[in-house]
Amino acid sequence: MSEPTVRKLTLLDLQGIDSQTQAAIQKIAARIVVAKVLKERLSASVFDELGELAEQYVYGCFTTLKRGKTLRGSCGFLGRPTRLSDAIAESAQKTARDDPRMPGISSIELPYLSCHLTLLSDPLAIEADGAQRNEKIELGKHGLRITTSLTSPYGQRSGLILPAQPLEQGWDIDTTLAALCRQAGLPADAWKDPSVLLETFEGLEISGDLSLVELPDPMPIEGPPGDEESLQKLKAATVQTMINLSHGATPNYYVLDAMDGTAQTIVLSAVDVDSNVPLAHWIQTSLRPGLPLQSSVFELSRLAEGTLRRSRFDKAVDIDLALSILYDAAHHGSVHPVDWDEQKLNESLSDCGLEGVYANQRAIMVLCGERIAVAFDPSKSVHDLLEQAASMIRSESQSMSVMSLGCISTASSLLASNAPRTGSSDRTPKESASGS
Repeated sequence: MSEPTVRKLTLLDLQGIDSQTQAAIQKIAARIVVAKVLKERLSASVFDELGELAEQYVYGCFTTLKRGKTLRGSCGFLGRPTRLSDAIAESAQKTARDDPRMPGISSIELPYLSCHLTLLSDPLAIEADGAQRNEKIELGKHGLRITTSLTSPYGQRSGLILPAQPLEQGWDIDTTLAALCRQAGLPADAWKDPSVLLETFEGLEISGDLSLVELPDPMPIEGPPGDEESLQKLKAATVQTMINLSHGATPNYYVLDAMDGTAQTIVLSAVDVDSNVPLAHWIQTSLRPGLPLQSSVFELSRLAEGTLRRSRFDKAVDIDLALSILYDAAHHGSVHPVDWDEQKLNESLSDCGLEGVYANQRAIMVLCGERIAVAFDPSKSVHDLLEQAASMIRSESQSMSVMSLGCISTASSLLASNAPRTGSSDRTPKESASGS
């Protein structure tokens, strides 16, 4: 009886890839990212330029997208021998739309992103005791992976840091190991535990801009989950729902022909009919995976009805509702304390780019911890909208993330936050609520 034949994999020599081939690999990854975001199909011929290299194997591959210093996605794998063509496709597609930590890439971001592909060698366990493990690590050369098993006191966990990350962040070895442990949900010194598997690996990072790939002009933009007529029907149904709730009647849980689908932020506003001044806002946000539209609006209407029923006004107020639906989130960086000159936001920002945003199409959202502020007004500049939103939740010591989202609204403008109000007017409810 003959012995089974074991097929020997042809491993890609990472150090033997010349600059021209590296550029071709990076461009292929960028094309896959663009196609995934724009929902286009690519044929297998996209790998033709690599020739036989496409069939050689790597132990891992990560695709990383950034806007300036801001991470927009980084996905991949390590420790599973995979053909180069399959490895590039898998990591690039997942990074484009499926990084679970953040919203998928919007088409309006594509011209401003850099694309970094890191091809990885096989991971090797560090053969050293406890605290001596860090002596086996060379920053800039080694990436790190930490893994615990199901039987570990920590449970099954894992974390990974690519070789370039410590140098980019200015970390020393101890800081790097602590960050690796935090990423895995472990105590900062868990890397010293002999029951924890700590591995090093090497990698080849290939960097370039997505703009090196030919992008469509004009750029396709994701539309809202319905048109203005369907939004007005949803608003009318929301008004009726609140009336029914206030009278103890059965509300409408679903409305045919009204806007439905998925949104990333919904703002329900109570507006003084006479002055057109908003009295309160109720906000619900889920940048990922998103919000089921009609059921989320129903929950906001239930919160709003309860708040308004309990509120005390200094004078009679006629109230109308406004409904704003936000979708297609894009990340633009961060506003830091150094970007302010007293109460004014500097025109030039150190870590935030608003290119590609138009005030008549998109709202600005600023996030700081659990605080959220949203600004939409086609009559204002995008920078003014950012300043308005950021001022509502500004902290003297904390940075704020800046997003833009497509916006369709029954109101002509919007300025809302879930942060507690510091003051009130005679037409503001004495009690207000926000959902987030």
